[in-house]
Formats: sequence, structure tokens, C-alpha cells
Amino acid sequence: MNGVVVNKKRIRGGTPRVSASSMRVISSKIGWDEVGIGKVLRIILTAFLIPLLLIASVVIGYKGYRYLLTSHYFEISEVRVEGNNILKYKEILRLAGNIIHQNIFRIDLNTLCSRLKGNHWIRDAEAEKVLPRKIMIRIEERSPFALISFSEGGDTYLIDDSGIVFKKVKDGISDVSDVRGYDYSSLPLITVTGINPPLLGEGIRSNALSIGLNVLRDVQESTFLKDVGIKRIDITPGKGVTLFPKGGKEDNSEDNSIYRGLEIRLLVYHDSIDKREIEKRFSRLDTIIALLNKKGKEVRYVDLSFKDKVVVN
Repeated sequence: MNGVVVNKKRIRGGTPRVSASSMRVISSKIGWDEVGIGKVLRIILTAFLIPLLLIASVVIGYKGYRYLLTSHYFEISEVRVEGNNILKYKEILRLAGNIIHQNIFRIDLNTLCSRLKGNHWIRDAEAEKVLPRKIMIRIEERSPFALISFSEGGDTYLIDDSGIVFKKVKDGISDVSDVRGYDYSSLPLITVTGINPPLLGEGIRSNALSIGLNVLRDVQESTFLKDVGIKRIDITPGKGVTLFPKGGKEDNSEDNSIYRGLEIRLLVYHDSIDKREIEKRFSRLDTIIALLNKKGKEVRYVDLSFKDKVVVN
């Protein structure tokens, strides 16, 4: 029987058959495309939104900054000052830069304090802002410790206990307008020879002066000569210090006549002499003076330069 062989694999037509595995591939491709489009959209939106948000933040921040710097609500209406016993309030306000009615956010506190410390009366200063319209200033003034002169008949200055020369005076009265005219003539006068006057606000670099200040401080803090006081102290570099008590030869008062004409010498051969040693040496002074005065002997000077003996003349 003759027949025709048909290759079934080459037959086309009929209803197409799609396998389950093919459907899964197609659906997975469609899902991937949808997810990819979502990501792209999110990236595009983010790329536009972030710059917009940044721009908006900058604009809002700038407007807020401008408001803080220009609003009358933050104009300084009060400046409080603490610690000024010598300097007048108006002088401190002038030194601070007349900050009343200025915007509080425009004030640089470091600059303000630097201006204040430009006045030699002021040892230290600090300031703070109290929102919305107040500035607090706290100052520490220098305390006049003694008068000092560097030559006979020369200018006289105020000096603090750390050796800072900070104001020129005349007849014991400050000659500058930023103080209240206090009389400092009762302070002990330090005379120093062989040293050039420093600039105002600077310290004196001298071992002799340091020793003299220490001696004067220790004597004033002790019970010795407490009821008498020190009128003058002479300092000579390389030699030592000489103290003149009130009631001494330069004092015409009748009080403390036991000390009239007396010099107290303290020749210091080292860079320093501690407080305990000062007290030890001065502890002999009152006894010796009282004894010699009882015997009616006039004392010209007492030399306390030595640890184990006192020289009297």
C-alpha cells in the first residue's frame, strides 16, 4: 500500500498550545518590568524632590536668619554690669562699644571682652547673652596694692599685688576720668631704682621688685606692724629692701613715736624668701624695739637680713 509520510513536526496551524512553563516566564518578565519602572519613577521623583527640599530649607533658613538679625524684638535694651567698684557704669558701656539698641545676635562676646580688658583697671571680664534683649557683663577690677615710683620726683603709678602697673596718679589721686577720684595716698609707696618704668598694663620683670612685693604683702598680712602700717618701701636691685613704718622719720604725727626715725632693713641675697622666714625675722622686731625704747635708746635702723641675729644701730 502506497502512502504519503507526513512529518508531524512540520505541521503548522491549528490552535497554538502554550505550556505552563512558558506562561511563568512571560509573567515573570512582566513583573520585572513593572518593578523596574517603579524604581525609575522613584529615582526621578527623588532627584527632583531632594533639591527642591534643600532649596526650600535654605530659603526658610535665610529668611529666619534675616529675621533674627533685623527684628526689633532682639534689640538690646539692657546691659547689666557686675563687679565694678571703681569704674563707672557709663565707662564700661563705652568700653563695650555702646551696644544698646544693637541686635543681640550681632554681638561677638569675645570681641566685647577684649575691648573691656583694654582698660588697665580691668583684670578680667566675661559676658553672656540673655535672650531676647539683655547682655550680662561681669568684670574683675585690679585692686591697688601700692603706689610705685621709679625715680625721685618722677611719675607715680598704681600697682597691683602681681606687679602690674596700671594707672598714673598725681598726689595719690588718679588723674584719669574713668575712675571716681579715690584717694590712694594712704597706700605704701614703693620706690625702685635702676628699673625703667613699664608700659601701662604690663608687669615689671625684676626679681628685686618681686621680692619687695612679697615682703610687703607678707608684712601686711601678718600681725607685725599691723597697727602701724608701712609708709614706704625702698627697693634696690642687688641689695635688698628697706621699710619705713608710719610714725617713722618721714611722718610728723605723734602716734607710734616708738617707730620715729626707724628703718627696717632686709637684705635678700636670694631670689626669694618665704613667708615663714619673713614672719620669723619680724617676730623679733617688736621685742627689740620695745626693749631699746624702754632704755631710752634711739634706734636708727634694725637689720633683719640674717636668719640667726638682728643688727641694731
